[in-house]
Amino acid sequence: EPFVVGSEDGYGLMLWTDNRSKAADLLNGMIELTYAPVGNDFSVGEPRTVPHARFVEGNAQLRGIQAGSNTILSWIDERHGSGVAGPKPEVYFETIWR
Repeated sequence: EPFVVGSEDGYGLMLWTDNRSKAADLLNGMIELTYAPVGNDFSVGEPRTVPHARFVEGNAQLRGIQAGSNTILSWIDERHGSGVAGPKPEVYFETIWR
């Protein structure tokens, strides 16, 4: 699910999740959040991983918005709930500084 958060100055941030690191155990598994800067010439910079971001596949609702030259990300983590009858969504935010 890659997407790009753009800015008015022509730069942006490409974001994607990587499911290859997911463990079978949801509490210990991690789907990694990776991002890379995109230049105004569409060149993609060095990818970096947000080490503490955790997701449940298909439920994270990862979103991003440009805030000046920085990017603010938000997502939902529902691993600590007990299903549809007892959800416990936790909302997370991350700022990628440029």
